[in-house]
Amino acid sequence: MSETTRSLRVLSCGFAILFVLSVAATEAAAQDVSTSEDIAALKREVSAQLQRIALLEQLVHDLTDASEVGLAPLTGTAWQTLTLGMSETAVVSILGQPDSVVSGLARRTLVYTHVRDGVEHVGRVTVDEEDDMVRSIDRPVPVAGR
Repeated sequence: MSETTRSLRVLSCGFAILFVLSVAATEAAAQDVSTSEDIAALKREVSAQLQRIALLEQLVHDLTDASEVGLAPLTGTAWQTLTLGMSETAVVSILGQPDSVVSGLARRTLVYTHVRDGVEHVGRVTVDEEDDMVRSIDRPVPVAGR
């Protein structure tokens, strides 16, 4: 084998090694980026959960105070925590048992009625019977003429 052939083989092996190393380095860098993105996503999720916990703690505090005077379902904070898509169980855990339930075509409406200062207030939450998800929320309003 000539010196030139041997040099070409060594050189081609060297290029092959450099290529493999550069591919490995690129993959490692891509994994670092992916890991950084995952960490950032987890940090955002933790932040969102901490905000939700703070809101729920405030809600529990407000409901505890309001329930002592029998006004828990009327508090704005309780109704503000309701969201479309939540379950009926979640609604009941926030507002308590409804005063009545009206069943319709594939829907159920939870009715909350309270009298405050001689005025009746009625709030409604409509739940889809198929998936048990809240479809509409009508916050308590005074009912005229009652």
